Amino acid sequence: MSHVHLMSMLQRHGDMAMSRVADLLGFSLSNATGLIDRMVERGLVERVRIPGDRRVVLVRLTERGQEVLAEAEDLSDDLLDRVLATLDEVQIERVAGAMNDLRAAITAVRAAEVPEPEDSRAHH
Repeated sequence: MSHVHLMSMLQRHGDMAMSRVADLLGFSLSNATGLIDRMVERGLVERVRIPGDRRVVLVRLTERGQEVLAEAEDLSDDLLDRVLATLDEVQIERVAGAMNDLRAAITAVRAAEVPEPEDSRAHH
């Protein structure tokens, strides 16, 4: 799951520094390095050095990684379709209601995480 999660993050956000990968996954830098090593061996991601600063190493999703991610998403979609097909109308309505509640909670959490602009903090 960590592989799929990381590939999905790279697809959404583009190349990322190793330290950022570790932060987003909640891993130590050494654990993230081990994960990236295994993914590089499988051809899912590659390490890219910045010409102006060789200390910075970015992680980039490869074409093979994009293909594997697309296959995983197709499998997830297919499974979800089959699971939903087993539910009756009342169950589907409950799932839809729960999804709406979840979406509202995510929106509220994200809104609470938005920092105040510099100018408004200076006046408090």
